[in-house]
Order: sequence, then structure tokens, then C-alpha cells
Amino acid sequence: MKTNSRLLCLGMFLMVGAAAHAQQLPPLPQFQPNTPARAADVNANFETLRGKANSHEDRINTLETLVTQAVSTTAAPTFAGLTTTGAVHVPFIRTSANITLDESHHAVVLDGAVTVTLPKCAPSNIGRVYMIRAVGATSTLDTTGGDALVGGASVTVSNPKMVVSDGINIWYVF
Repeated sequence: MKTNSRLLCLGMFLMVGAAAHAQQLPPLPQFQPNTPARAADVNANFETLRGKANSHEDRINTLETLVTQAVSTTAAPTFAGLTTTGAVHVPFIRTSANITLDESHHAVVLDGAVTVTLPKCAPSNIGRVYMIRAVGATSTLDTTGGDALVGGASVTVSNPKMVVSDGINIWYVF
């Protein structure tokens, strides 16, 4: 899709350059983005802009606007997930006392032989992730309410754990 936008940009750039050289303005082409719902919006804006493009400068501004719309239309991710271009900050805690995790925890460093109690698996916890690392001694993961722990309960200095809730009754240890 990015290639289509690049080709569109190049074609419009060449069209404007040729028109400037010949001292006449060619007609603007109809723009067809890939999504039908967005196509109507872009084409409506295009028609409004087309009527205002009376000079070479207006043409260039019109083309820049259309290219921006084309890129924003075709460069969107096709998944419903997290996309970031910067740093990600997660809650961090370092403790030497036994701890019961909740939604305010994510990265946990354990000093000494500590027991970490995971919250009850529930639909509201589906996909909840904790990263747990021991420093200096072996620590233990524990569950509540009859939840299972699949993958080992021991957290050692050389074996940090990532645990993920299935939202029903199992914490998976990676």
C-alpha cells in the first residue's frame, strides 16, 4: 500500500512539473483510496480542493493535501493492537517482602526468598502479564482460588518468569 502512495506522489509531482513547464494546468485525476468509506471523504475533499486550485501554488498545496490523505488512509495498521514509536513504560517494583500482585504491577524484581501470589484468574484478567525476576535467592510463585500454574513455580536468578492469565483458571509460565 505504501508503494501505491509513493507512485501516486510521483505521478502527481511529474504532472505538476510538466504543467509548470508548459505554463498550463492539467486536470486533476480522481483519487481512489483503498477503503470505500474513506474514499467518499477523500473524494469530497478532493472536489472541494479542485475548485480552489487556480494557480500552480494552489495545485501544489492541493496535491500535498491529497498525498497526506492518501498516506493516512493506506498506512494504517490492519490489526487492532498496540503500535508505538517511542518508549513503553510499565509499572515496576522491587521488593524483599512477600507480595500479592494486582493490576498496578507488571515488572517485579524480588530480593531474597520471596513468595509472589498471583491474583485470581478471571475474565477481567485475561491476557494479564507479569514479568518476574529473582535477585540473590530463589523465589516462589503461588496462585489463589484453585487456579493452576502451568510451567513451574520456581523463580531463580538465572530463570526469570513471564506469567500470563487465560482469564479462566490457569496462569501460564513462560
